[in-house]
Amino acid sequence: MPTLMLYLFGGVTLQVGASKPLSFPTKKSKSLLAFLVLSKERTFPRSVLAGQFWPESEGERAQRSLNSEVWRLRAMFKSAGLQPSDILVSNSEIVGFRSDCNHWVDAGEFYAATRTLHTVGRRGL
Repeated sequence: MPTLMLYLFGGVTLQVGASKPLSFPTKKSKSLLAFLVLSKERTFPRSVLAGQFWPESEGERAQRSLNSEVWRLRAMFKSAGLQPSDILVSNSEIVGFRSDCNHWVDAGEFYAATRTLHTVGRRGL
């Protein structure tokens, strides 16, 4: 699988390798993917994500909205020639980003660099 390149600084942009950026179907799908990537070490119950992303909606309606956005993300990956199951963990109970997929995130690189600087600064080097 080619490297997924996710840029979170300056707006959410997703590229597959050196190709042009993918078009997200909705703002919610963009936000959902960014959230999942930043929380890539865990999965979330669908009810929790539905409540977080659609707090104004009733439980069932929020669940349907979440299901639609996950479906849209999967369709976006398929249209880019990717296997959605290589990127997302998704079943009737949970949703998450597969941390073992080949990916790079600018915010992750920034976090790692600042953490290294903080550690070096604490040692007085």
